[in-house]
Parts: sequence; structure tokens; C-alpha cells
Amino acid sequence: MSPPAMASLTFASAPITGHNIGSNLPLLLNAIVAELPSDRSTMLLIGMTNPPFILEYLQDIAEVLRHPSVYSFLHVIVQSGSDSVLDTLHDECWHCIRQ
Repeated sequence: MSPPAMASLTFASAPITGHNIGSNLPLLLNAIVAELPSDRSTMLLIGMTNPPFILEYLQDIAEVLRHPSVYSFLHVIVQSGSDSVLDTLHDECWHCIRQ
């Protein structure tokens, strides 16, 4: 049996996708998953996201990750565990990481 084909959806601002048209990432992911073959011959890999953007959709995205045709993988960007480094970077994600 050959390995499944893989569809990869990766971009750092993924969770804010669709806000400008009244949609959101979970709606997009569910629409994509609905089109995947039920035999798992094609798998979806969801790539990067930033912590502040994903918090609103954690439960919905977790549900998508449980689908048998979706890899249970999510790359969440964390730049540093050091408060002084994060303060220096003035990164928008550091508030989420410190919590």
C-alpha cells in the first residue's frame, strides 16, 4: 500500500483567515476535511500558527485534528522561554506564553 497523499495548509496567520469575509479558520478547515476521501488516501497537515490567534478557536481546531484524515500535529510558534528576551523582542505572543 502506498503512503497517503498529503495536503499541507501552512501560514503563520492561519487562525485569522476569513475574518475579513465573515468566516474563520475552523469553517475553512471543516470545508476542506469534508472534501477529503474517506479512505485516508489524502491526509491534511495543518502547519504553523501564533498563540494569540489560535486561542479563540482551540476547541474547534482540536476537533478538526481528531478527524481520521487530519494529522494530529500543530506547530505553535514559541520564540523564547526567557522573559527578558521576550521583553526585548516586544513580541505580541509573549503575553500568551507567560500565561
